[in-house]
Amino acid sequence: MVSEIEDLKKKFIVNKKEYEKEKLPSLVEKALKYCKVDETGLITIENPNLKNTDKIKIVLIARFLANKLDQKIPSNVNVDELSASTGISDKNIIYARISELIKQKICFKNKNKSYELHPYQASILLDKVDKKYRGEQNVRKR
Repeated sequence: MVSEIEDLKKKFIVNKKEYEKEKLPSLVEKALKYCKVDETGLITIENPNLKNTDKIKIVLIARFLANKLDQKIPSNVNVDELSASTGISDKNIIYARISELIKQKICFKNKNKSYELHPYQASILLDKVDKKYRGEQNVRKR
């Protein structure tokens, strides 16, 4: 009985840093379908067919993941960086979409007026984007 509980404890209660390291490779592999990040933290969207909201989600995810791989790249992103990375020149569109994402608890606004992904959202969002654009990717391969 005691060993069963110890086994459950080891499976269920995890070291946060180790758990993140374990998940990081699969998250980065999923993100690579949609974007790349340069050494300055600028994101290049690889799929131009993404909707504006999805582009912003991908940028937030990419910066989060890039920061986990290289601490010099900040995990947060400001409106100018969102505009440069997504190609959305109308900042009012960015403010509207980011406001929706904050209400949905996908990201949050920092004191320095930049935005950051809630860490637990990375996997969830990548799965949703994958599901949404899966058919489109299959069509391109033919």
